[in-house]
Amino acid sequence: MRQDQYERLQALEEKLVDVVLRDAEPVNWPADGKLAKDMTQQERGDAYWGRRLAMSSIAVLVKVLNVIHGTQERGALAPLALSDDDTEGDSNLEKEIAAAEQDALRLMRRLKDRGVA
Repeated sequence: MRQDQYERLQALEEKLVDVVLRDAEPVNWPADGKLAKDMTQQERGDAYWGRRLAMSSIAVLVKVLNVIHGTQERGALAPLALSDDDTEGDSNLEKEIAAAEQDALRLMRRLKDRGVA
């Protein structure tokens, strides 16, 4: 992984931590403070999806953290020139990073659409 990619992942981590803290805060969930027996069907469904959103945010953050920590442990910041043997491993890592970034962007769009972000 290149240094600039590593730095982008670190910046993404910071943003995702803010999203996770907001999404995982129970007072931000629909029907906050109500018991399930006191909720309407709509409120129960909304509360369920609020919790799923929080779990999805956490999952994206964990994936990004795994990539960052894996890179740190391996000391895998790549030199500018790669051998042919290194290209396949880096290609897989690049795909994981791209997937994590896409997941994060989809999550941010959903939050924005819901008026949360």
